[in-house]
Amino acid sequence: MRADHMAEHSAWFNRAELFLGSSTPEQRSLPTNERINRMRGTQRMERPAKPGKKSKRRAKKGSATVPLSNSVFEYDPELEAQVFQFARYLLIASSRPGTQPATLHGIWPNWLLSEKEQNNAYHMNINIAENYWPAEVTGLGEMQLPVVDLLENYLPNAGTYAREGFGCGGVVCGHNIDAWLAPSRRGATPAAAQWVGGFGWLSRHVWEHYAFSGDETFLRERGLPILMKAAEFFLDYSRPDPVTGKIYIGPSGSPENSFMTNGERSTVDYGISMDQEIAHELYRNCLKAAEVLDMQAHPMIRRMEKALPQLALPQIGKDGRLLEWRTEREEHDPYHRHFAHIYGFHPGNRLNVYSHPQETGAIMRTLRQRMGGSPEADYAPARLDWQQTWYLNIWARLRNRDLFRRTYEDIYRIYLEPSLNSWWQDRPFQYDGNGALSSGMAEALLQSHAGEIHLLPCLPEMWPEGSFRGFRARGGVTVSASWDKHHVEVELVASRDGKCKVRYGNTVQEVVLKKGQPVQVKFDESVK
Repeated sequence: MRADHMAEHSAWFNRAELFLGSSTPEQRSLPTNERINRMRGTQRMERPAKPGKKSKRRAKKGSATVPLSNSVFEYDPELEAQVFQFARYLLIASSRPGTQPATLHGIWPNWLLSEKEQNNAYHMNINIAENYWPAEVTGLGEMQLPVVDLLENYLPNAGTYAREGFGCGGVVCGHNIDAWLAPSRRGATPAAAQWVGGFGWLSRHVWEHYAFSGDETFLRERGLPILMKAAEFFLDYSRPDPVTGKIYIGPSGSPENSFMTNGERSTVDYGISMDQEIAHELYRNCLKAAEVLDMQAHPMIRRMEKALPQLALPQIGKDGRLLEWRTEREEHDPYHRHFAHIYGFHPGNRLNVYSHPQETGAIMRTLRQRMGGSPEADYAPARLDWQQTWYLNIWARLRNRDLFRRTYEDIYRIYLEPSLNSWWQDRPFQYDGNGALSSGMAEALLQSHAGEIHLLPCLPEMWPEGSFRGFRARGGVTVSASWDKHHVEVELVASRDGKCKVRYGNTVQEVVLKKGQPVQVKFDESVK
């Protein structure tokens, strides 16, 4: 039985490998908890509180309160690669094709079924997404199929909810749903419950499965029907501005933040930046799918073609930050844990550092505000594990090696358990932080969201040499690479004939691909 299990599990797990260098014999001789403490240079750090407030969480035994800068971080490359692989292990263990998707806590732990806030549900405004961020890029695309199943199974209830709750066609979901697929606006706070973009956000995972696999049968039979239903709701739930003619979605809320109006806290407006970005992404993906499937004449596609250029997009405020709402608002919480309004940069791909430098500069100022209370603030660690690991992915997209390194080190200092579980408050296990940590490491090594395969886009200094095998890029390309101080070598294997651009630093090579035939590409460090 054990041999059968190992063989079956290995068929998935061994698709991707990561090598970040060799650990020392002394590091290898230590148990995991001592290795992690040795990396930290101390015991676990106290989770930071918001400025001016004390941490609400109960300190764990052995927690340290010394400043983070007082400890020297010792890298342990083999353990770091194991942490990367641990998220893949969790995904294989909790989200096989034909099963329920992984929740915040993996597979339905009984001790959490009665927990008031979490309810072991699927939290649609960041958490379930982080679970699945590493799936496609690390060769586990089939593990996303339970998410597709969830959305398909939810279509009837989501359609009823859209029709009876909003007077709209299509489908809608807010902050969360559970395995019973009950349509409702549920959330831990009113600011969470008012949002309407949950189905739209999770629909991007449907498109990503096609983007990485190139499976047109999947796109025709499963993907596009889901995308179009999600898009239909946004088309119906929108209005033109009487002055500018720009189209706004709403009313809705911005997860899970709020703003001040006449001294009172408010949560609802129309034209929420995240909703605008989700709608824009949905329309673009539907149009691209229609072109692939020769469905441009479909009435719903025509509606999206007309609406897309009129859809209002997030603006930059007077202080240089990206606006969370359609106009300047006083945030109730300037340090808020969510940064939903940068959805178009990450996890979306409308914005990138090459095509939108002004917007990416505004995103950097936005995140500095959330970290330190000012658009010019220096780095400060996040107050939750999933937030810290979301930062890691964003710094990789921004190509900011310094902030990537500091964020990465503090994940180990504050949030990683001796079991390698990501830790949040008093819950012994929350899955999303592990998923986003793994995807953030992958984002530093390989990106393909901007129309090209970008090698080592945010390689931090602590990984001067290494290799990976079996990573996946959009366009159906399997990528393996190795690097040291002088050279970068990559092998590409495509699932279909075509061309792609491969970038390393400022050098871009165009490569012709033949289905199933490996192609080697080399870069010299001097071209970076």
